[in-house]
Amino acid sequence: MVASSRGDFELISTRPNFEVADLDRAVAFYLDALGFTLDFRADEFLLAVVGSEDGASIALNGTPEPRPRSCYLNVRSVDVIAQRCEEAGASFLAPLTTQPWGMRDFMVLDPDGNAIAVGERVATR
Repeated sequence: MVASSRGDFELISTRPNFEVADLDRAVAFYLDALGFTLDFRADEFLLAVVGSEDGASIALNGTPEPRPRSCYLNVRSVDVIAQRCEEAGASFLAPLTTQPWGMRDFMVLDPDGNAIAVGERVATR
């Protein structure tokens, strides 16, 4: 948790909200390619939340004309996740690369054009 500089609140977590045209297809992508689990689904609201055991999550909101967004996932074992994405047939925007600033990361697109960058710190600054 991150406390505010004034000490009057704590930031517990963040959750990106991605718009998707087909909720079933989107949920399948996040489970198969990124290894998330289905935390919550409410078809009557065209809503699903996918997440991981450590509390990270992404909300998927069904809409006829999704507007793509992006997010960055800080992880451990980025190579394993990149391989999983490749095996699932994910569309890579950027290959797995060790960056000069000490991150090893890659970027994929979900079926609705949302960009998900996935990275791990491999060197200190």
